[in-house]
Amino acid sequence: MLFNSFILYASVPAYRYFDWYVAASRDVMYTEYASILHWYQSQDVRRLVMKSPSHMSELRALLAAVPNALIVQTHRDPVNVVNRFNSLIHTLHTPVMRPYVPAQMIATNLRVIDMMVKGNLAARDALHPNICDVFYDELVSEPIGTVKKIYVHFELAWDDLYEEHLAAYMAENQRETWHASVQLG
Repeated sequence: MLFNSFILYASVPAYRYFDWYVAASRDVMYTEYASILHWYQSQDVRRLVMKSPSHMSELRALLAAVPNALIVQTHRDPVNVVNRFNSLIHTLHTPVMRPYVPAQMIATNLRVIDMMVKGNLAARDALHPNICDVFYDELVSEPIGTVKKIYVHFELAWDDLYEEHLAAYMAENQRETWHASVQLG
């Protein structure tokens, strides 16, 4: 298993590791990732749904290794994203960092977000058919319509029974919990 993962920086304040991570290629990592996904798929034929913001900057490498991946990219208010990201990393780093240096964490987190956005923008045009853009506010306000838009974009089968199941699921669950669990087919 390679140690080329954003989760290592997210888990602990490993700033020198993060510097290495930024410069490292993720091609081999995504080849390994694809083999893990193929194993999962061999165990269960349902469509896999993976959620990880770290893929955002690595679309080229991800799609080179998993060319049939369908990417639903959600767009949120950048101010909220930065605030929530800083809060998450603060929560994870504070127990293990002595002395705690918030300015260093914030500067690194801004580098993370900058890297993700720039990497994403550099790859999007060439990979557009594999990407469906969804605005988070639209997903929250019109969840069934948004999921249907995703199905249409990727030319996936949509039927009334699936729509009924989705509506029933949403009716049984509070709005605060269902939006984190919406999955495609």
